[in-house]
Amino acid sequence: MSQDIRRYYALLGVRFDASADEIKSAYRRLAKLHHPDVSGTSDGGAKFHKITEAYNVLSDPDSRARYDSESVTAGDDRPTAGSTKAIDPITCYSCKQVTAQPRYIVFRTVISLLVTTIRKPVQGIYCSSCASKAAWKANLITAFAGWWGFPWGPIYTIGDGIKNAFGGTIDQNNNEQMLWHNALAFASRGDLKLAYALAEKVARSPITDRSEQAIRFLNMLRNRGADYAGATLTDPWKKDRKAAFGQLSLIAILPLALAIFIGLDEGTSRPTYAAESGLSSYNTLPTSAPVAPSYPTSTADREAALEKPTCNRQLKNNERLGGSMALNDKGHVIEIENGSSGDAIVKIRKSLSQKLVVSFLVTQNRKASVEGLPDDDYTIQYAFGDAIGENCKSFNNLTSAGEFPDAGYLMTQREEVADGTMISHHRLSYTLYSVPSGNVKPKSIDASSFNAE
Repeated sequence: MSQDIRRYYALLGVRFDASADEIKSAYRRLAKLHHPDVSGTSDGGAKFHKITEAYNVLSDPDSRARYDSESVTAGDDRPTAGSTKAIDPITCYSCKQVTAQPRYIVFRTVISLLVTTIRKPVQGIYCSSCASKAAWKANLITAFAGWWGFPWGPIYTIGDGIKNAFGGTIDQNNNEQMLWHNALAFASRGDLKLAYALAEKVARSPITDRSEQAIRFLNMLRNRGADYAGATLTDPWKKDRKAAFGQLSLIAILPLALAIFIGLDEGTSRPTYAAESGLSSYNTLPTSAPVAPSYPTSTADREAALEKPTCNRQLKNNERLGGSMALNDKGHVIEIENGSSGDAIVKIRKSLSQKLVVSFLVTQNRKASVEGLPDDDYTIQYAFGDAIGENCKSFNNLTSAGEFPDAGYLMTQREEVADGTMISHHRLSYTLYSVPSGNVKPKSIDASSFNAE
């Protein structure tokens, strides 16, 4: 990469070919150092906001693709005539070799475990040979790790497997921008025939201003006597049907093998799975978990708790009990379903500072939710008890309390569409009842940790 135009990779301290997991790990490490709630920095959180801005761009495959393409083609608006400075042509991320007709491609691997399905982007600027290898690798992982989640594992395994086999996800605008950059780069280095052939490809672009630039460039070369009309480039990206069929066969190996095994072993019953399921797209994260272990509460403790004053009114489901944060009109949503035999108090905290955002009541066999959460890293805690105390905010005696694993940074997604900007938020769903093989294992916490304000 010739430039990191807004220093996003430098801010996170990662290479431009870093994986999505490496970018996320770097962000989480830096966020803990620079978050205003933790570090007490005097810059008003400016460093944290810059780091978050970089992460917002690089963690989203589409916005990262636009950023990378913009970086490698920065300076394409320079004059094409009279310049003596050579421009670097684009190199493949993988083999590091110059490629005349690069493409920015996003492949996806699918990894599943019961009710959890994760889609990980593998992306970069590739030559055709390295792109083929990346597609095979992504589908190899997907073929053996993608099927095992219900219900989205098979759906994404098939869908992303087909996309990978037929070239991945590309943005034609990004790719034509890189072709135009290379046309100028090869011209600046004296390879006018190759520059001419690339510019002819760009001249056929449906993007008016870029095609007009390419036409003017071709006319300039012709006026200088460099007319290579008829010179064509072999298309290295022509679909290889045999390779695509091979990858699709790879995706199908595991279910076919299982079907054959089940058919041959008629005496073995088919396995069944009892698990909470739900929508698992980029903005919905379903989870299911057993309730935290009960405390060994003595009879004396329970009797003492029963003698304490209780709340003088009937609390309603989803009633807010505490927390000082003002929630937005629009933002992320956390939903709790209480399928247990008692009422629960749920607390949402900022993961880094453990500051209480909001606490609310979820009565038995009901659902409750908090809407309008701003972008941040959250921890979800819950507790059960004998009776709500006099303060109408907590139990007189906790019988159990637990904490879900860190949900990760909830980040608003913004996508430019034809008629404006589409904004999407996360919606997390948790269950408070035992689910066999649930995909989230909460940890038990003590009363002081739960009751802390």
